Amino acid sequence: MKKGVQNGRPISNNTKHMLLDFWLEKFVIKARKIL
Repeated sequence: MKKGVQNGRPISNNTKHMLLDFWLEKFVIKARKIL
């Protein structure tokens, strides 16, 4: 992943996006275990 501007996003939004992806990944892994 590039640091700085990614897809026109500033760094602050980029960090939030990375955190969102992290939780999404955890959620998907849990969902797969349940299924």
